Amino acid sequence: MPLTTEHKLGLLMDLLQNEVSEQYMTSHEKQQLLELLITLKNESTLKEETLQTINEIQGYSFDHPWPHADVENWLNTFQNQINQ
Repeated sequence: MPLTTEHKLGLLMDLLQNEVSEQYMTSHEKQQLLELLITLKNESTLKEETLQTINEIQGYSFDHPWPHADVENWLNTFQNQINQ
């Protein structure tokens, strides 16, 4: 059974929430996150705001922890997409 858009967004949110709590991502988590972002960009049901957020995340460096406020905004955007 393929993953739905909501499942993919849920996985992405889990990775982002873990990054906030741990202030660190393993190389495997980074790879998972990048693959999810690429996969989600091809979903036809995403709102424009969600696509913009995905592009924003892809532009961030993985060399240091991300600003907590940015990650919280991303999580809110993804939750709004799920709740649509």
